[in-house]
Amino acid sequence: MEADSAKDNRKSQIANRKSVPRLSGTREWAEKTVNIQTGCEHDCRYCYARWDAVTRRKRCIREQWRTPHIHADRIEATYHRFKGRVMFPSTHDITPRNVSECLVVIKKLLVAGNELLIVSKPHLECVQLLCEVLRPWQRHVMFRFTIGSISDRVLKFWEPGAPNFESRIKSLSCAYMEGYRTSVSCEPYLDPFPWHILAACCDFLSDDPRGGFWIGKLRRWDSRVDLSGVTKQEIEIYVDDLRAAQADGFVKGLVRALDGRRFIRWKDSIREVIEKERQRISATESTEDTEKIATNEHEPARKTISVNP
Repeated sequence: MEADSAKDNRKSQIANRKSVPRLSGTREWAEKTVNIQTGCEHDCRYCYARWDAVTRRKRCIREQWRTPHIHADRIEATYHRFKGRVMFPSTHDITPRNVSECLVVIKKLLVAGNELLIVSKPHLECVQLLCEVLRPWQRHVMFRFTIGSISDRVLKFWEPGAPNFESRIKSLSCAYMEGYRTSVSCEPYLDPFPWHILAACCDFLSDDPRGGFWIGKLRRWDSRVDLSGVTKQEIEIYVDDLRAAQADGFVKGLVRALDGRRFIRWKDSIREVIEKERQRISATESTEDTEKIATNEHEPARKTISVNP
């Protein structure tokens, strides 16, 4: 009966854990997202927004995605105060081409009293302008810059239209030195060893409970990742190694190396691997305990023999 009780308790724990709502994607960072355009000239190979617009919803074709369309009605709209933090943008980026329109909407959001998380693969000239214009609302703004590699070759392959590493690290430094709260998204990590990215960024990260250095995997390889026109050599150099570095075994090693370090935050894709490993260990321990109980139940009672001197 004790063995059955142990099994029932284990099942109950798993059921309770599954019933707890888990935040994922942009919801981990903000309660609301705001965007002003369809398309993005950064044209990242793994982009969810591009896949959603081009492949899933058929809102535009690939060539149109590379030449974004700014929605005038979103620039002219009135924005109120939303419940929770607002992330801007989430389906495109802030670039020299659209920074003026982005600033119009950002200022409206801040004037309305919103807390703002600005997420970008940053162009330095855009960040410098944002830091200057948004100074009156500085305490309501956090920057989160995406830096998935320290290698410009890797960045150019996966994010062909986005800025190089130097522009991103200088943007992070600029915002930090200007007194803004700063954080980094290393999702997806494009280097097998993201601690090199952390080492380059850590001097420019703010100590903030909602900030940090976020690490996540590249999700849905077979549906979202666009490898059209990629050579066999590029597959071997950039794709195969990254696939191997995002397997569960590698992720477990990554967690062992970095978990608990200052600034480290795990995105949902990494937490899923951690949770799966915890459940596996717990299930193994429960099985071992059950086997011990069963063994003890079937062992004959041992008699104590006293030996008189």
